[in-house]
Amino acid sequence: MLSASRDWTEIVEVNPPGLPDMSHLLLEGAWSHVLVTDNVFGKIRVSPYAYSARITHDVSSVHPTVVVSTRDRNLLAIESEVRGALGNGVDSFLVVVGDTVPQVDHFADHYEVVEHLRDLQNRTPQFEVGMPTRFQRWQYRRRSESGRSSLSPGRCSTRSPPAAEWRNSRSAPKTRRSTSW
Repeated sequence: MLSASRDWTEIVEVNPPGLPDMSHLLLEGAWSHVLVTDNVFGKIRVSPYAYSARITHDVSSVHPTVVVSTRDRNLLAIESEVRGALGNGVDSFLVVVGDTVPQVDHFADHYEVVEHLRDLQNRTPQFEVGMPTRFQRWQYRRRSESGRSSLSPGRCSTRSPPAAEWRNSRSAPKTRRSTSW
């Protein structure tokens, strides 16, 4: 799991395809960790939960983290998707608010979703759930004080799109600041 690492882990963001295909096989040898997005900018794609399950089964050298968007979903739908992903070997989830799209409502509060999934951890196979940190100190403090893992965006030093770095907020120094894109 990503949160077990004491070091910074380089992650690349991948968008699932619009229709099911075998594109996930291209990740083999390119990356060890991927962040699988959830219908970025409201564009319909294959479920990030299903795509991550394919990665888990077909490309064992790549560890997917599913982006769980609270945009246009309720708690019941989110938990159902997470349970299905757990049953398929996916064990890492990042809860986000989701892109603001004028015609789409945000049904679930992302703090509430993380709390609910943390409670679910007591009844399911082991998995990690985190939230992104923002560039405002109070947001980082609120998330780290509650014991959540966090994802800090930053520049990738060896590859050129920006990557994201995962760290366990419980073990990392509190003075470490995230870098801007």
